[in-house]
Amino acid sequence: MSGERPTIANIAVLAAVSRGTVDRALHDRRGVNPAVAQSVRRIARELGYVPNRAAKALKFNNHPKTLVVILPTSNREYFDQLQRGVLRARQDIKDMGIAVDVVRLDCDHETAVAQAIDRQIENGAAGVALTGPDTVLVREAIDRAVAAGVPVITVNSDVTGSRRLCFVGQDLKRSGLVAAELLSKMLNRGGRVIAVTGNLTFRAHADRIVGFRVGIARWSTGLHVEVREGFGSYRETFGCMQKALVQADRDGENVVGIYMATGVNQACIDIVRERQLAGKVRVVTNDDSASIRAALRSREVDFTICQDPIHQGYTPLRILSDYLLSGERPACEWYRSPIQIVGESNLTD
Repeated sequence: MSGERPTIANIAVLAAVSRGTVDRALHDRRGVNPAVAQSVRRIARELGYVPNRAAKALKFNNHPKTLVVILPTSNREYFDQLQRGVLRARQDIKDMGIAVDVVRLDCDHETAVAQAIDRQIENGAAGVALTGPDTVLVREAIDRAVAAGVPVITVNSDVTGSRRLCFVGQDLKRSGLVAAELLSKMLNRGGRVIAVTGNLTFRAHADRIVGFRVGIARWSTGLHVEVREGFGSYRETFGCMQKALVQADRDGENVVGIYMATGVNQACIDIVRERQLAGKVRVVTNDDSASIRAALRSREVDFTICQDPIHQGYTPLRILSDYLLSGERPACEWYRSPIQIVGESNLTD
């Protein structure tokens, strides 16, 4: 090729296919024989083909593309922070001719999430980032989107076995392990630990509880874990914690620890305050909010385990925009958010 930049036309000639087939193969679109697609990608690698990002960006400015982010209305403090990362990414990619829409809905209902994904296919979205339950219905909706040429990234909570491009979020099992280690090493006596989560159909919520149970078994003796679901509702979270405390009294077992794995942390704080449990019951929560910071200062919460919601909002849109411009799949299947332990001593505003 005498030093010239390789093009789609060059690849088409060497692969003995049309330029349209090359374009579909390089962008993982349907309608291409898998063996042909593999051959096209191999030839592209051997030629050192690099898509012309500037030309694509100009094309998108003339015919804008839209990325859609689907986020829960529950656990609002956390997902409002995550949305700030989304808005930052939207600002950074707007000059590429890529717009970003945010859809907030009740993601605890799998049907609502699946229907929202299907609507994005119908509306011509160029890509989707979402938080949703790990269910067959949502998995199938993601797979339909990918089959229709709409790449999907899962955020904060993964949908296992789906054809999503990648997952952006924390190692939730490890986060649960950290919570268990903190509580186990603060407590030198047996008793009951109440672990309150949101909705166990979410992979993030289930994984934290799995990690927590493993950690309690590893680091403690005589601690028993009782799991309750609050489904992202203050009322249900407060109610399920009240019932757990009453049940422990009936069983004659002291509640010595509370792990607020996810969901409405304010409900946990209000229970601790109402029952004057500060200092009597050790409390570990997740995430960072004004209410948690206040509870750390008042010592109603001992530690909180933070992730990075700005990273979780920003990163998926940069990955999707790069994918649209270059056609290259992301380098990793899992982009991990950090795990940070925050107590009263390292609390910042």
